[in-house]
Amino acid sequence: MEPISKSVSLMSDDLLSFLARWALLHELADDAWRGAVIRGGAAEAGATGGGRDAFLDGLAALVAKEKDALRERLLECGGSGVDHEAGLEKSWMRYVTSWVRSEGVWSHWRLQSMA
Repeated sequence: MEPISKSVSLMSDDLLSFLARWALLHELADDAWRGAVIRGGAAEAGATGGGRDAFLDGLAALVAKEKDALRERLLECGGSGVDHEAGLEKSWMRYVTSWVRSEGVWSHWRLQSMA
C-alpha cells in the first residue's frame, strides 16, 4: 500500500487536472458560442448565405441579444454590475470550495476503508 501523503498528492493532482479540464471545456464552449453569435449577427445583416449551421447561429445571436437586454434590466433594478458580478464570483467560489471539501472527505473515507 502506498503512503497516505502520496495518495493525498494524487488526489490533489486529480482535482487540479479535473478543474483544468473543466476550465478548458468552458473556454472552448465560450469561444464556439461567440463565433456562433458573430455568424448569426452577420446572417441577420444579410452578409452570409447561410449554411448548415445557419439556424443555430441565428438562434445564438437572438439569445445573445436577449441576454444583453436581461443584463441591462437587472442592472437597472439591482444596482451596479460590479457588485452583482462580485456576488456571483463569491457564490461560485463557495460552491467550488464545498465541492473540494466533499471530495476531500470522500477521499479520506476511502483511505480509511482501505486501511
